[in-house]
Amino acid sequence: MSKSENEYGVRDSVRRLKKLSGWSYETALPNEYLVRMGTGKPQPILGGRRLRLLGMRKYLRIPASVQTLEFATDNANLHFQGLGIEGFAAWQIDAKDPVRALTTLDLFDEQDPMGRTNHELRTICVEAVRHVIANMTIEDAHRKKEEIARELKKQLQQVEKSWGIVIHEVGIRSVKVMSRSVFHALQAKYRDELRLESQRIELQTERQI
Repeated sequence: MSKSENEYGVRDSVRRLKKLSGWSYETALPNEYLVRMGTGKPQPILGGRRLRLLGMRKYLRIPASVQTLEFATDNANLHFQGLGIEGFAAWQIDAKDPVRALTTLDLFDEQDPMGRTNHELRTICVEAVRHVIANMTIEDAHRKKEEIARELKKQLQQVEKSWGIVIHEVGIRSVKVMSRSVFHALQAKYRDELRLESQRIELQTERQI
């Protein structure tokens, strides 16, 4: 996200908070948790309005909606060739046990409560992908994007349990060969295979004639 996009998001968030908050009340949207601060164990409330008692009560709003993060990483594969992987992961706080997430994750940035968690999940995704790609050839990485995504989601299952979140979807958008020489060599190999296949079909047709 660019600086301008981030600044716009912060300004938009501030405007929304002013509309939803008043001197005597605090309002959460249907896709937000409202958490009263300073009460010991958090008791998140999904949506609705709560009294602030003339500003004496402090509330924190946490998104209950699905969050989507993107990640990109450079990897060395089985033959120490560089591969660039781009992917995404969609997650949200587990609605069955939101208290676990609130007591485990750092969600206390009022401007971007999910920012820290997105950063940590992105780091986990990058390291997990590096581990998977390290055992693959270039051809495998290109053909098995879904397999890479499944393995990544599998490695995130333990994070789900301990963090109190749900990983809905993980995907690999692209696999790129970082070395230009290797990329051109692969293209040449592919063109040779197409040419040989074309010649084989042509010979077979001539024999039939």
